[in-house]
Amino acid sequence: MKKIGEAFFYAALVLEMLFVLLDKSDYIIPYETWLFRLTFAMFVCKIACTKYTWKEWLCIFLAGALGLVSFAVTDREEIIRIVAFVAAFKGIPVKTAVKITFYETLAGSLLIVLLSVAGIYGAASVTGYFRGGGIEETRFCLGMGHPNALHCMFFAVLTLGLALYGKTMKGYAYHLTFIMNLFVFFLTDSRTGLLVCSAAILLAMFLRYGGGLKEKKGLYILAAVFILFCAALTLIVSIYGVEIPILRQIDIRINGRFQWGKTGGGIEYWRLFGSPENRNYFDMGYLRIFYWYGIIPGILYIGLLCVMIWGCYKNRAYDAFLVIMMFSAYTLIEAHAVSVYIGRNYILLFMGAMWYTLLGRTDTREEYFYGIWRFLKRA
Repeated sequence: MKKIGEAFFYAALVLEMLFVLLDKSDYIIPYETWLFRLTFAMFVCKIACTKYTWKEWLCIFLAGALGLVSFAVTDREEIIRIVAFVAAFKGIPVKTAVKITFYETLAGSLLIVLLSVAGIYGAASVTGYFRGGGIEETRFCLGMGHPNALHCMFFAVLTLGLALYGKTMKGYAYHLTFIMNLFVFFLTDSRTGLLVCSAAILLAMFLRYGGGLKEKKGLYILAAVFILFCAALTLIVSIYGVEIPILRQIDIRINGRFQWGKTGGGIEYWRLFGSPENRNYFDMGYLRIFYWYGIIPGILYIGLLCVMIWGCYKNRAYDAFLVIMMFSAYTLIEAHAVSVYIGRNYILLFMGAMWYTLLGRTDTREEYFYGIWRFLKRA
């Protein structure tokens, strides 16, 4: 049963990452909703083949209830699919899952780029008005549809690669990643992409060479404070937009993201569990979380990120810390990870690896239910 469950999980993981790649290309995915339900069913099959403690079953039940409420209120399936993915992760080696995600994303992205450059499929460049400057420019997207999407996928591959191999990389390898980032910036002219990729490299270097500093509790407290700051800034923007002078100055430098967020997803549209009418798209990821899914799911997600930071400190999980921090920072100004494609949010990989370890152990007399199938047999 364990092997069968693992086969279901890995197959579903590969499909979820494939959906992300197809979405980044010019291909339109047919029967998308049914494909999402297929991977959901495969994760549920993995759950049915896995043993959980009663605490873990309670956690799955409560999280699943939240997902069902969200689906009933907003007609969005993402939370319940995320719950199934995270619950099914138990027993899966996180390094294996991250490697599958990394190499599939890398290979798929390179294939999209090569097909575009060869003129076979996808546009290599786009011409338009960027940053609202009134000057028409041509930038490279290499099959990804938009220059920002190209730099975003480079950021995703880079972050996963640093999480996997950053602790063993030589100094010259870090220099090469900086050069690659500058080259991609030359193609995309994405200042956001340049900034977050540079930050990812610097954080990876700190975790590699930082010595005892990376083990200090203060670092992780600051990380949790930063995540809370992102949530607080999102709330302020949803209320005031760019009315506050400092926010207006920041907004000018990040291409109007604060202004767009206030216009489409201001606090007047927020509900406890979202609303089926809330369908607007904008760049600020945290704003999209509260706007799409509601105040309660948004607060729970922010709280869970802080708990995961604590888990990184307790377990010295530097790879998880790198991914959590970089995607948390990126989500403030880009909504790549907040999507119907749950494979975009690599934090979920580490959430799946951590959640049951954070619950602790139970009494040995009631330690395990041996999967849904055996529990029903006993009943």
